Amino acid sequence: MGKKPKGTKGAQRITYKKVAKERGEVTLRQAKKEGFVQYQVRIDLLSPLHLGSGAGDVNMDMDVSHDSVGIPYFPAKRFKGLLYESALEITEMAEISDGFISRRTVEELFRHAAGADVQLVIHDFHLETEDEYEKMRGSWRYLEEKYPDIVSPSKVLGLYSKMRYFTSIDAKTGVANPHSLHNMRVVEKTMRNGGEIFFTGCVEIRNAATEHQRLFLLALSNLRRAGLKRNRGMGRIRCSVNGKRIPILKLLEGEA
Repeated sequence: MGKKPKGTKGAQRITYKKVAKERGEVTLRQAKKEGFVQYQVRIDLLSPLHLGSGAGDVNMDMDVSHDSVGIPYFPAKRFKGLLYESALEITEMAEISDGFISRRTVEELFRHAAGADVQLVIHDFHLETEDEYEKMRGSWRYLEEKYPDIVSPSKVLGLYSKMRYFTSIDAKTGVANPHSLHNMRVVEKTMRNGGEIFFTGCVEIRNAATEHQRLFLLALSNLRRAGLKRNRGMGRIRCSVNGKRIPILKLLEGEA
């Protein structure tokens, strides 16, 4: 069954040491006092995913978010919005039980409440850890500059994505509606070489109380869909933290 997953306290111990080490001006005691909590979040793709960049051209209606060398990423702002929606769902479920999470906690965590000093800091999610991503990005940039006729951002993006085509059907006739054909790029759940595609990123919660940490982990576990075409089997994801599954039962019982 594997090792017993660590809860919030375990994440705190790791975080305090890391914060104290990486930030010379912050001592271990200060980190504990100020409530620094840091999580390494992993997002696994269980189906093709479209996180729109808002860009398109004559050949493509909707492109996915990617960097300058063609590597797709999961924007922090998009993830924060999805996490907020998930947190609201948690409070709705709590209302019909014992109210273990309040709406006030949600608004404090996402800085919507007046006077809240909790800070939820989310960074963009990349295909590798930050250091590995920067190395990979540098390698692709070198190849694109060295061999522009062979390697380009569009070809790099093609390693992780495919084009999908859609049309709408007339419910009465069963025939495709005229001018309804459109296409979009999607990030596949596996690469062409068979490797799994997942995003990783860092999330920090500052001045966090236990209920804020608990809500974050519950909302993260509840987050199962992202992007467009969710009603067509796309955008299924699974989130984990610090390389482990989120201990839902312990969180609900208030033990994690």
